Amino acid sequence: MKFWLSLFLSLSFCSVALAAELETERGLYILAVNGEVEGFEDYSSPLSQGSNQVVIQVNRKVGKGNSASVFKSKPYVLTFEAAASDTISIKGPKLYSYEGAKRTFSSDPEWVVTKNGKETEFTSVVLPSVSTVLPDFAIERSLKEFNKSKIVDTAVPSDNAKVLSAPAMPVEQTTGAVLNQLKALYEAASPEERKSFRRWIVDYE
Repeated sequence: MKFWLSLFLSLSFCSVALAAELETERGLYILAVNGEVEGFEDYSSPLSQGSNQVVIQVNRKVGKGNSASVFKSKPYVLTFEAAASDTISIKGPKLYSYEGAKRTFSSDPEWVVTKNGKETEFTSVVLPSVSTVLPDFAIERSLKEFNKSKIVDTAVPSDNAKVLSAPAMPVEQTTGAVLNQLKALYEAASPEERKSFRRWIVDYE
């Protein structure tokens, strides 16, 4: 009995030790990994062997002194390969001011993805949001719609290829409809997401 228990613990330890790991710098939040929503303040997460899909977002203070402001980018989907025991590190573009950050993210920001200290291949694209109201709280649904559109995209024959449009955004809503949507999103959010939302309300006002 002791032998089998020791063997099980040893195998469990080895499997954890061989898992690939994702790390990001401060101010670069991991919102989702391989379809699973992680949270708003995670800076490390385990990865799968093979292809990995990570949703990240820049959310940090830029600038100095009285001109410093918190810049928050749109969520980006990064895809890359990882093997067991790999350490993947993601760094965002250098940001020195709020206006400079807006200019950087108005085009194609330069992410840096390294595998065990060496730069590796990856793809990046903005994650279209399915909600104009509190889009951060619709990450999971936005990601599902994004992946669904990618599956349809790859199914289109090459001789009849076409660019698929992003998921349709809701049309302008009345005040009552917006309030109902806010309530529904808040009730569906986790305690940590509600806390983040309350902090955002205070900062926004």
